[in-house]
Amino acid sequence: MVDNVTKKWWLSLRVFWEAESRRYLAIGVFNTLCGYFLGVMIFKWLSPIFTIAVIGIVGFFVTTSLSFFTQRTLVFRRRGPWLWQLGKSYLSYASVGLFGTGLLWFAVTQWHLEIWSAQALATFVPALILYFSNKFFVFGRRTDRPEG
Repeated sequence: MVDNVTKKWWLSLRVFWEAESRRYLAIGVFNTLCGYFLGVMIFKWLSPIFTIAVIGIVGFFVTTSLSFFTQRTLVFRRRGPWLWQLGKSYLSYASVGLFGTGLLWFAVTQWHLEIWSAQALATFVPALILYFSNKFFVFGRRTDRPEG
């Protein structure tokens, strides 16, 4: 009986994990939690020495690198040269981050949304954009560095 339940549980977990979009969601939750705690730790460590802007830049590169490697290995399951993909990942995350910041500003100042709604919008819309950016731009079929 216990073996049957265990097998069914593992099978359902495997079926869940096989879908790329579900892996993206699960790893996204993991990356978000790790990014939050890493951000706090980086702030605590560097705040006596650097400004918040410098700490934010360091945090961006640390958390984007973590996200890149987990997305690459666990979600999109890519192998081979990775440096060019990492550069595209930095570009993608920076662009979408600026978009999310602009969306938050616009939602609060122009649409007059409450901060809870505006922040949800500025979190989920960029997350969806990042999924497609990772899928087709960062980890697309042709991800090696172009010739020339």
